[in-house]
Amino acid sequence: MKAELKYLYSPDADDLAGYVPDDPDRFGLLIQAMVGPAGEDSYESFDLIVCTSSWLAELASERGPTMGRHHLIVSGYDYKEIEAFIRVYCSNCEGLTWNDVGPLVGRLGHWEFEDYREYSPVNDGMMSWARASSCHSVAAFQCGNSTCEILRHDGIALMDVPGDSRGTLNGSLLV
Repeated sequence: MKAELKYLYSPDADDLAGYVPDDPDRFGLLIQAMVGPAGEDSYESFDLIVCTSSWLAELASERGPTMGRHHLIVSGYDYKEIEAFIRVYCSNCEGLTWNDVGPLVGRLGHWEFEDYREYSPVNDGMMSWARASSCHSVAAFQCGNSTCEILRHDGIALMDVPGDSRGTLNGSLLV
């Protein structure tokens, strides 16, 4: 599977092809590249700042050290050159699935699904919180083919049940 640039959009410029920066030598413009699998209608947003090096230098002098991630540095605003660069970059991103390709395109612009993972309130939300806080284990026992664990924090008990063991528990829990 290959990535394909579908179109470019900016909430800060109505017509990217006809856009002229106020200062052509010093500008930064948010551009959203809509990219999806080649040959398909679907796409996702990858956000980047197209800017000149003088704009970045000014930003760094005002704010101090500045990261350059998701910035495309240009010598001036040339829509055709910017669009061609992004199109070629995307066409070089390939993998077996979109989950392989998306992170590669995400090196160019911030992917709307960057760092996304399925959410499970018990195992992901509460258990991540529990392990990061001052919880301590009060019991561990076998449930199905996995080990379940009971954690306690400030009088609250949480039970960590691995995903493959859900539905195998019966009975009550008193902690």
